[in-house]
Amino acid sequence: PVPGRIGMVATADHYPNRAGIDSFAGALARHKPGDDVRVRLVGGGEAAARELQCRFPFIEYLGPLSDQALRQEAATWSLFVHPLFWHARGASTKIATAVGWGLPVLTTPAGLRGYRWRAGEIATAATPIGMAERAVQLLSHPAALAAARESVLQVAQSGPSMSELGSALARALAEARHARPQAAL
Repeated sequence: PVPGRIGMVATADHYPNRAGIDSFAGALARHKPGDDVRVRLVGGGEAAARELQCRFPFIEYLGPLSDQALRQEAATWSLFVHPLFWHARGASTKIATAVGWGLPVLTTPAGLRGYRWRAGEIATAATPIGMAERAVQLLSHPAALAAARESVLQVAQSGPSMSELGSALARALAEARHARPQAAL
């Protein structure tokens, strides 16, 4: 990993992503990051991403990348940040990919919705200011980054099994079936 390099994957013109990146970058800017802190943004929404890049000179927009190119790029990141401060529709699979690749992750409680594991920890912050402070703290301490990576590796190894996921799905479907109001006769 390149010291000080933060990675993000997002569609920059999707409102929850845009608002999260904007809020995080604004909070990070208050810390006056030097040239040693760079945010590498991968994904679509070029016009919105270029506007963010103009407002925050530490953001480098890379555009959409192929799976192989993203994997190569992510290998250079010291920290993967997912600044999702509002619950969006759908599920966020970005965290699962970053965890699977063994990247130190920093996200929000909303970014972790739906994830379960038995060991390890994923770093979180509830506010943009808290996230910026935590990112700067992690980037400033290589031992803290190494510990965050080791913890993410534990998370990756301790998720639910396919059998456990199947059982949970079956229970949820049964509960939904029983909770449905009966039609009036």
